[in-house]
Amino acid sequence: RIAGNPDLFDEDKNLVISTREAMALGFVLSANCLAGGIAIGANGISALWTVISIGVFSFITVGVGSRCGSLLAKTFIGKHSTAISGWLLIMIGIFEVFAK
Repeated sequence: RIAGNPDLFDEDKNLVISTREAMALGFVLSANCLAGGIAIGANGISALWTVISIGVFSFITVGVGSRCGSLLAKTFIGKHSTAISGWLLIMIGIFEVFAK
């Protein structure tokens, strides 16, 4: 429920995620690595290098995403991102229904 709606972590409802709120949100969102950890253990893959690569690539993609998001916020896409993301999810769902 929380991973699907990160706005729940904005305790003071000022639309800015503080450091404390970001730490809690990061902890909850990192739970998606649990499945990867189970797969690593089940397949006998080196956990150390896998964890390092996941950390490095997560850091890079969050940085790139944050930069792209701040640039897109000033455009038409940024102003209407909620509606666009909703329509994209609907289109992906329709595609998934008919693709199988």
